[in-house]
Amino acid sequence: MAAPGFLCCEPVYWRADRERAFSCSSPGWIGRCPPAEEVQEGRADAGRRNHPRRPAVRRMSFDLNEPVFDEQGTYLEEPALRYEHALMEQFTASPEGQAITQTGTELGWAGAMIHYAINYPGATPATMTTRDLEEVVFGLFPRKVITERGDGAEIIQELRAFWHFVERVYQLPQASPMLAHLTPQAARRLERALQEPANFGMARSFVLMGKEAGFEMESPEGMQAWVQAYNATVAPTMAAAEASSKKKPRGAPKGTRSVQRRKKKRTTSP
Repeated sequence: MAAPGFLCCEPVYWRADRERAFSCSSPGWIGRCPPAEEVQEGRADAGRRNHPRRPAVRRMSFDLNEPVFDEQGTYLEEPALRYEHALMEQFTASPEGQAITQTGTELGWAGAMIHYAINYPGATPATMTTRDLEEVVFGLFPRKVITERGDGAEIIQELRAFWHFVERVYQLPQASPMLAHLTPQAARRLERALQEPANFGMARSFVLMGKEAGFEMESPEGMQAWVQAYNATVAPTMAAAEASSKKKPRGAPKGTRSVQRRKKKRTTSP
């Protein structure tokens, strides 16, 4: 059993890497093969989703309603990445974003939300609903995001700042229900979900396994070293254990069942 094939430009979001640039050249991506089926399925569903077109709202030469899918629902990678980066640049420069960075915390959780919302439910902040937010924050984050204990509150704090920003700058009507959803109770709920191993996706589990083994998973070199070590040691052990568990137990000795049936028949006879 070699290193899992799901390690394919699958975004693994790092707590330690506060650059958080979503591109295949970023250390936060594991690039070994074409995009994972999971991502492709998410994009396919996203492309089929129809959103009502809002009047274009422009700020600083940026259209919040800029399409990231074409008329056939095909994902437009370059426009989508430009959209993510441009919006995050605005947020970083905003009073809401500055209030966070001035505490010594770099931004990035909002970028993860934007990216996953586009690639899975197929929504941008201009079209997101609380259902989309629920899927991304409580479904995708625990599965894909590498965090440290206590990050749940930090994530909710930044997402609240982001929605305050778009509410102020773009007057988005859905910003208010988003903020109502991102409560202290939501932070506690997210923290529990982030710490529950049963919620971890395969890529996140693989990365955490490497971190626990002492590999520097934030760098391509560290990732490659862990893949090689996994293939040389862990994978053969797991494959042997799996093969052993699949062996069928031996049946009862020949003739035992017929003897048992005869005994039962004599017992029930008058």
